[in-house]
Amino acid sequence: MGVDCSEEIGTRDVRILGANRDADGRAHRRRVGVVAILSLVGSVQRVVTAGAAALACPSLNPTPGAASGESEGMRLGAAGFRLGIMGGTFDPIHYAHLFEASEVAHVLALDEVVFVPAGRPWQKDGRAISPAEDRYAMAAIATRSNRAFSVSRVEVDRPGPTYTVDTLRELRGACGPEADLFFILGADALAQIFTWRDASELFTFAHFVGCSRVGYQLADPGIPIGSVSLVEISGLAISSSLIRRRVRAGQPIRYLVPDGVAQYISQHGLYRDGDG
Repeated sequence: MGVDCSEEIGTRDVRILGANRDADGRAHRRRVGVVAILSLVGSVQRVVTAGAAALACPSLNPTPGAASGESEGMRLGAAGFRLGIMGGTFDPIHYAHLFEASEVAHVLALDEVVFVPAGRPWQKDGRAISPAEDRYAMAAIATRSNRAFSVSRVEVDRPGPTYTVDTLRELRGACGPEADLFFILGADALAQIFTWRDASELFTFAHFVGCSRVGYQLADPGIPIGSVSLVEISGLAISSSLIRRRVRAGQPIRYLVPDGVAQYISQHGLYRDGDG
């Protein structure tokens, strides 16, 4: 039986179901904490604390270090498989990205988080970005030690501008209808979601999870009820633009990015010139 933890909010009874279930007799997800809802703002539920131990699971387009060979993991597309999808430019990927992915996986009891570096992000037009292969390589390096993380080439290999709706449509097709998909993004990006291509279609493919700072209030822009959750995360003051500026200024970036990423940036001469 799953753990049913709820809090009465006005006249609304908001629930998140836990796990403790088998996957074809091979895997369990252990519940080690409690999920609570702090508040409901319009159609957005706010998750503030939870506990769950994620399992290593087979990956979508697995990268070295992912658990693609583990027979005891839940199969991608199996009923109940919970896949987090973290999109971004990752120019470069850094510890705040990894911490947010880990925290959301913990809070929402995800089986795996797949990082999806953007190929040619349409919203970045006008600013030079690093080649997609470099950003993919850095993401693979950063995630290889966590067996519940993987990296997908779905956007890197797709020609033309990158649109999230195309990615979610493709991943939903690969995962099948029985898997639960959670698209992870920053709360500020979530607030702009209706500027994205085919925005209303996005919510048919995945549940959206906004990573917000403590106390952040998201104005309800007409998001379908039950389609979005906010996960409050004590923020790390790290950004990709900060790292690029520090590299350009000759300042150290150790402890802002994994060592392997810092080495890759140095060896390939990234961020020594340019804007951002």
